[in-house]
Amino acid sequence: MKTPSVALLFCLLGLFVALAVPAAEAAEPVALDVILVRASEGEPLVDAGLRPYAANLQRLFRFDRYEIMARKSVTLKSEAQVALFSDQRVQLRLDEATASSARVELDWTRGSTRLLQTRVQLAGRLPAVLGGPRGDEGILLLLVVRK
Repeated sequence: MKTPSVALLFCLLGLFVALAVPAAEAAEPVALDVILVRASEGEPLVDAGLRPYAANLQRLFRFDRYEIMARKSVTLKSEAQVALFSDQRVQLRLDEATASSARVELDWTRGSTRLLQTRVQLAGRLPAVLGGPRGDEGILLLLVVRK
């Protein structure tokens, strides 16, 4: 009678290991930089931290000035909230990640107002560049970059 119990125990252990391995792969953390940028007209300026992305920003938005308002780093395992400048926040949810890319859902809010809800695919170190609200002093942009 002990032999079937031991066999059943090994079967259950094998099943547990088989189910646990994909879950561990799905939980691989992804290191991100979230950068809030103010783009505006005026004397040309690109903050030093934005120089790797300057050509892309200028091609997409055609402003003279790109200033970092906030920059936060986060290691995203499943979900995280990032507080940015003033009352701006970004809620991030990891959909899936591989060694070379990650798909992330994000909600960008100011106070209780949703500014943008979308899903981005991050490949290599290319940033996802999202246009936000326009104000008197320019437009806010959100860059999400996999480190």
